[in-house]
Amino acid sequence: MARHIFSGLWGNRKDILYEVSSLYQVGVHEGRRQTDALKDRLNQDIAKLDEKMKRLTRMRLEDEISKEEFLEYKSEIEKEREKVVQQRLAFEAGVETRTDSDSVEGKIQNFLLQKMDFTEHYVDRDIISQFVDTVIPRSETCYEWYMDFDLIEKPNEKKKMVWSFKIDYNEAKTYRKEREGMLRPNQWEDLIVRVYI
Repeated sequence: MARHIFSGLWGNRKDILYEVSSLYQVGVHEGRRQTDALKDRLNQDIAKLDEKMKRLTRMRLEDEISKEEFLEYKSEIEKEREKVVQQRLAFEAGVETRTDSDSVEGKIQNFLLQKMDFTEHYVDRDIISQFVDTVIPRSETCYEWYMDFDLIEKPNEKKKMVWSFKIDYNEAKTYRKEREGMLRPNQWEDLIVRVYI
């Protein structure tokens, strides 16, 4: 059942990969924009401190402040400037480059293609536990699968049925053959599966 449900919901993998890639690119673009804004702010802070140092030097040259005051203020400005420069260096060291983001996007696509391959007869338990909220057997031949694709949790009562299908004898027989088993027609009753999201 899980393979049938996930392969039906997964649909055209290229469309989904394109959607994931575009969402990732939007995130990367937004991240770069924030990165550039932070870098600009740090550069402005350094420029302001440099301007303060120039004004302080001018004040000392014109005897507006004493040598002791000058040295005290100069030390404070230099410490503050060094702190901001260190922040900028640490920030620049942690900034992701465009090639890094492209390789991350490729890794995401490869991961999704491997994990979301529902052509095999085994569905990864991690996928099931991640996306299946509840399975309720309504009778011996009727099951309701409540999926959890939302970022916000919602109770099963608020989920809507998006798909209903039947697993007939031929599908069950094919599945049993893949597992090197046997199935006789008198052993089988068609299953009805309802999927809610």
